[in-house]
Amino acid sequence: MTDGKMTRALGATGIGIGLTEMFAPHWLSRTLGVRDRPLLTRAMGAREIASGAAILAGREERGLWARVVGDAIDIGLLGFAFRRSRRRKVVFAVLGVVAAITVLDVLATRRL
Repeated sequence: MTDGKMTRALGATGIGIGLTEMFAPHWLSRTLGVRDRPLLTRAMGAREIASGAAILAGREERGLWARVVGDAIDIGLLGFAFRRSRRRKVVFAVLGVVAAITVLDVLATRRL
């Protein structure tokens, strides 16, 4: 996959994750087994959509850096959620996915 394709894929992935956070925050909280905080979840979704849109609009560097910072926030929140969740295995799996995406975001950012 070329750098441009990977970057666009990361942008599209961010938009997809963001749409889920924006429009299904209650489902996401239930799935993770954590307290429902729809405003926080929607704010995280808005950040994901904004960074993905920036990437797809040709502002790759700004969008990728926003994704890297957002990934750090997400990992911190998932770590907190892991301690309090009734569904730790699910949170752990999501944490693994976010960590893998973080690696891709960092690699894509370094290539710019």
